[in-house]
Amino acid sequence: MALGGKDSLAGYIHIPEPTITLFTPSTATVGQTVIIIGTNFTDATNVSFGGIAAKSYTVLTANTITAIIDNGNSGNVSVTTPGGSASLAGFTFIPAPTITSFTPTYVSSGGTVTIKGKNFNGTNSVTFGGVVASSYTVINDTTINAIVGNGSTGNVSVTTLGGSSSLAGFIFNPYKLGLSELLNNPIQLYPNPAQETITIKSELNLNGKEYCIFDFVGKSVLKGKFSDDLTSVSVSELNNGVYILSIYDSNNKLISTNKVAIVK
Repeated sequence: MALGGKDSLAGYIHIPEPTITLFTPSTATVGQTVIIIGTNFTDATNVSFGGIAAKSYTVLTANTITAIIDNGNSGNVSVTTPGGSASLAGFTFIPAPTITSFTPTYVSSGGTVTIKGKNFNGTNSVTFGGVVASSYTVINDTTINAIVGNGSTGNVSVTTLGGSSSLAGFIFNPYKLGLSELLNNPIQLYPNPAQETITIKSELNLNGKEYCIFDFVGKSVLKGKFSDDLTSVSVSELNNGVYILSIYDSNNKLISTNKVAIVK
């Protein structure tokens, strides 16, 4: 039996561990605010979503934190204080979509465009030049097939609950070219690629018909009118690149459209 007795020193402060009882919403994306409810949140030093630190957070009371999502992950919501850490599972992060490509790039109303990228699940809007697609089908998380309505030249855009993504380079062709016209009205361009001039040869009588050359953002860069069935168009002032040559009849109806490359 020890006979030394007891000793003590005042000043110890017990800091209780935090606890998380719920958070809302349970599904969120970059920039959204999540409310976390629990206990012992005073002096919190970190808040994370799926292991990714929140963009910012505010300790409203010992029982409530509001946190803004950064580039999070699905998984646990966690709060760390000087007293320890607490986590609660069940958070779902919705990443923003990304468009990497689309094809074709030159389409009339009713044409189908295949859009490639990622995070397309939950898509709620597809637009062409700011005009809503006639319809679209999310094939999987990386592919969308969309039908062009009354589109416009500009960006292809996809919007989901996670945000929006856009990719430039779409050209809307307002004059729909029918299959019979394609078969019965052949147009030949040569040379292609071209340097100084493009020669257009057709079985049609092109005399008096107009042509227009567009760049790949849809801007008209060259216009003119044919005088006979064998015509050369000077492209010497155009920069290197791929262009669209469209030919129209007297009623402004599209007769033919062809890609032409300029290489100097």
